[in-house]
Amino acid sequence: MKTSPKELARALYLATKNATADELKPLIANFVAVIGRHGLESMLHDALASLPEVMEDIDSRTRITVETASPIDDAREAEALAAAGISSKGREVVRKVVPDLVGGIRIRTEDRVIDATVRHTLDDLKNVLTRTVSS
Repeated sequence: MKTSPKELARALYLATKNATADELKPLIANFVAVIGRHGLESMLHDALASLPEVMEDIDSRTRITVETASPIDDAREAEALAAAGISSKGREVVRKVVPDLVGGIRIRTEDRVIDATVRHTLDDLKNVLTRTVSS
């Protein structure tokens, strides 16, 4: 089986992601030793170069993004997630202010988008009116 630099980066990140500072040194030493035993030293540069992309890919799978037109506090965020039936336990929640949303909230997870924004409502209304006029 051939190993790619991205697979090495993925292995490194998954092995070290939740490690404490004390655990990192032996984990990295073991990683380097395994690379040496398997003759993969030539891939190390490319593996490290692809690490940010691999990290983002892995982390985005558990991330929840909460988008609003103006900043919200922890209580409002918790209320919106609860109303959407989304648990944030063990997941990173990122808030983004997107003024174009006009108002309301949009919640993105790996597998769905809940859009309760004024922008979404206005776009839906525009589509209905456009279809009605052109029919």
